[in-house]
Amino acid sequence: MRPKQVSRILKHMSKSHYLNNHCLIATHIIAEDAFFARTVIYIKEHSSLGAVGFIVNRPLFNIDVKGALPNLLIPMGMSEEELILFAGGPNSLEQSTVIYSADTVEEKTTLSCSPLFSHSDQALFHFDLSTHVFLIVAGYTLWKPGELEMELQNNLWLTTPFSKEMVFADSITSRRQHALSSLGFDPRHLRTDQGHA
Repeated sequence: MRPKQVSRILKHMSKSHYLNNHCLIATHIIAEDAFFARTVIYIKEHSSLGAVGFIVNRPLFNIDVKGALPNLLIPMGMSEEELILFAGGPNSLEQSTVIYSADTVEEKTTLSCSPLFSHSDQALFHFDLSTHVFLIVAGYTLWKPGELEMELQNNLWLTTPFSKEMVFADSITSRRQHALSSLGFDPRHLRTDQGHA
């Protein structure tokens, strides 16, 4: 699809067609991109201006979270070893963001995202993290106007409405499985010629 065609589609799209509060699931077509292969991305913002999202299943086990964020207040009952930093995307890796939700969140509730910078993260603690499920990500994924639409046309991503399990499941590998299962796919049978939902 040509850029002018994408622009024309975006111009006539209603807000309901945007993918806010959805998850993207990488297909095998994107497997050659080591950063995005087998990823699940939570889309926080999507409009005619482009899109912003966070990868939720790419852990950075080699990063000491407390060392990177020394002012981080660990919720009661959680050990430092349980804190995992995730790679949210290739843009601004020096910037961290917390994605959080109340434990009682409904399936269709929009998640909140608060900036969390390595040199000043006090703003994160205006609320009690112990009452929320949360994920800390470094960096983010950014699409310019029309880019995500073109990638969807090229079958790089499947799309599905967000659910808590896709973002916060204790088993990191199961987040992708939850996302695929919501579309009726068996992860073992995902083919490269499948389009977006």
